[in-house]
Amino acid sequence: MRYHERIMTALLACVVAGYPDSGRGHLPHEEAVRDLLLERSDRFEVTDVIGSPWIEIDFTNDRVRAAPEVLPPL
Repeated sequence: MRYHERIMTALLACVVAGYPDSGRGHLPHEEAVRDLLLERSDRFEVTDVIGSPWIEIDFTNDRVRAAPEVLPPL
């Protein structure tokens, strides 16, 4: 793991560590990533992708569905 990745990993761990005490322990991991992006906006660039085709791929069926639905418009 590169230096920058280790730093971001440590920062993400710090963000997540406060979740249970603040009543946010039930939230999905994307919320912690969002908080890190907002907190460290100087380290990341953001692109508006609203309206772009996308799919969350967790399972093989998601990938199968993505091929005809998401790839063609891209």
